[in-house]
Amino acid sequence: MTHLWHELSRGLRDGTLLHTPSRTEEPVSGTALFDRAERTAGAVLAARDGRAPRRVGLLMANGEPWVRGLLAALRLDAAAVPLALPVAFGGADAYAAHVRRIAEDAALDAMLVDGSLGGRIVARVAEAVPHIPFIDIADAPHSR
Repeated sequence: MTHLWHELSRGLRDGTLLHTPSRTEEPVSGTALFDRAERTAGAVLAARDGRAPRRVGLLMANGEPWVRGLLAALRLDAAAVPLALPVAFGGADAYAAHVRRIAEDAALDAMLVDGSLGGRIVARVAEAVPHIPFIDIADAPHSR
């Protein structure tokens, strides 16, 4: 996956922009996005005491943090596992059980979140998978 990171970063051009559903910080330059993703990868390593994850869940709505989380996973040579949003489930318990099954089947090492799903849903999912660290990547760290 790090090969993909390098190929994508090498393909950046001056006009490469990320447009997201969010109106804040829109658009984000490709160069800034990759810099933020590199710092986010460092934060994931720090949260895991220097151990690189093999698989990370992306538990958030579409937006810059989601794309940055995907890129951070690629930078860490980890597989990214995007998780469905809770709108199609019959309540928080059903959603938490669904995410728990995926987390167990995929052997997730970390869950990346950004607050876009709301604290109550994330807390319910965290209760369902207490052995997985939840790492808030809403904002990119300031240092690598």
